[in-house]
Order: sequence, then structure tokens, then C-alpha cells
Amino acid sequence: MPARSNQAGSGRGDIRRGGSPGERPGEHPGEHPGERRPAAGRSQPGTYLDYVLAQASERIRRDLSAAIARHGLPLEIWHILTLLQDGRGRAMGEVAEVALLSLPTATRTVDRMVAEALVYRAPDPEDRRRVLVLISDKGRALWRKVKRDADRHQKAVIARFGDDWVQELIAKLDELATGEGGDRA
Repeated sequence: MPARSNQAGSGRGDIRRGGSPGERPGEHPGEHPGERRPAAGRSQPGTYLDYVLAQASERIRRDLSAAIARHGLPLEIWHILTLLQDGRGRAMGEVAEVALLSLPTATRTVDRMVAEALVYRAPDPEDRRRVLVLISDKGRALWRKVKRDADRHQKAVIARFGDDWVQELIAKLDELATGEGGDRA
């Protein structure tokens, strides 16, 4: 049996460099001269919708986090305050869903928000067995301050891409998220 080398890059076909056994560097099986490859900087995962959506989401989240950072508020808490700012109480399941958190994580987050007097819990007037989360006056005042910075961030995105483009993207992503509008062939 031939000895195997443990050195990285020790010959032809180093799989860690994207090749396959028996392949010379720069050769790609099935590739013909002049065949189009993904653009430089655009990895092959970038050809899949889930990957590009995740990249775009991460960029928007990072930029929005930076925009509201001076308030010391994580995005999850911003999302929860935004959900609750209309004054209608929400069940924990809905809070978790909107904040993109698991139910246990949402519960811990709301516990911290209660401790900071940003929200409070109260029985649902229509079903006393249910507990609702509601925004406090302090939470609403903080939401108003943070909203100015979040709105500036949104306006910067709109200035870059245009209002029509952003609104159309939001509508299409909402269709994708809800599973509606998928009847196109």
C-alpha cells in the first residue's frame, strides 16, 4: 500500500483547495475552455437563494445594529418593542416568532425587559389563563428614541436602492416568508 502524505497541499488533487483526487491544480472536471465560472468574489454557495438571503440579512442586521448601538439595544429587543408599541398585548409565542427567537430565549429576553421596566406581563382580559406582554411607558419612550435611528438606517437603504425597489423587495420577501404567491410557473 502506498504511503499517504499528511502534508497540506502535498501534491495534485488537494481536496482542501477545491480539487479532487487525481486532478491537477487549475483543472476542473467537466469544464471546457471558455466555460463560464462563478464571478470572482462570488462563491458557489452564492448561487443558492438561502445563502444569498442569509448574507443580505446579516448585512442589514449588522448595519441596523450599528445604527441603534448608541442605545445599547440588541435587535431582538428592538423587534419586541416594535411589535408591542401599538399597545396591544401579545402572547409569548407571537413575541418569540416576531423576534426570531426560540420560546425559551424569548421568555428570558422578556424577563430581562420586565426587570428593566420596558415591558410588563398582564392576564389576557379575554382569557384569564393567558398572559400577555405589553409595552410600558418607559419602553415606549425608548422605542421612540431608537426608532429615529432605525428610520435613518431604513432611509439610507432606500436612498441607495430606491423606494420602489425596497418596497418591492419587502413584498416579495414577505410572500416568500409566508408561502404566499408561489403559484408562478
